[in-house]
Amino acid sequence: MAAEEKPNPLRVAISGAAGAIGAATARVFAARGASLVLIDRDEAALSGLRHALGEAVAQVVVCDQAAGEETARALREIGVVDVFVNNAGVLLRKPLLETDDDDIAHVLNVNVVGATRMAIGMARAMRAAGRPGVILNVSSHQAFVGGMGRGIYSMSKAALVQFTRTAGAEWAPHGIRVIGLAPGPVGSPLMDDVMADPARREAVLSRLPLGRLMTQEEIAGLIHEMCSGRMACVIGQTLIADGGAMLS
Repeated sequence: MAAEEKPNPLRVAISGAAGAIGAATARVFAARGASLVLIDRDEAALSGLRHALGEAVAQVVVCDQAAGEETARALREIGVVDVFVNNAGVLLRKPLLETDDDDIAHVLNVNVVGATRMAIGMARAMRAAGRPGVILNVSSHQAFVGGMGRGIYSMSKAALVQFTRTAGAEWAPHGIRVIGLAPGPVGSPLMDDVMADPARREAVLSRLPLGRLMTQEEIAGLIHEMCSGRMACVIGQTLIADGGAMLS
């Protein structure tokens, strides 16, 4: 039986759960009866989300995945889950020639090393328990197109796309399905500031055939659908959901 078809509530872990996409994803899974494990470095925000979601939240884990010892502790506390949404990440906006070693190390430690460490740890627990599962890595459409002023970020998300391909191939025989989602511009407090400026708003929308930003709920709905048994034949691939930005 596939993990997403179990009669008992799915145990779903979400990293970066306090962020815009993470919180929206938690709400979608909670509405469909999942038992949630919420992971984030922001303890106060996690507490608020836990209060909002009530009994759907089985566990809250405070963890900065840039720190190896914190990640190891978090993985021990969490144990095995049915679905892991690997969503935690950081964004760096800085031209390459202004980027220093600390910038590079921070982005790669969170977006590549930390994300990879979390996925491998979750997969090991699934394999040890003999349970099938799904791991969805949240990347970015900039993994495919790059971006002025976002070179290190784009590189880190491209690495996650390639990790998804390799892990998908290696772990499928163990019943662990690995997939990815690469969102484009999504409405958030950060983007609200951008869209408040008419010139910047026009610049953003001119690159989106959709004609608007995607919503957090749309991305969360895609994540839920991709983790379902209806998408069981998709392995190692990263879906680009960017409102047509790559076509413009």
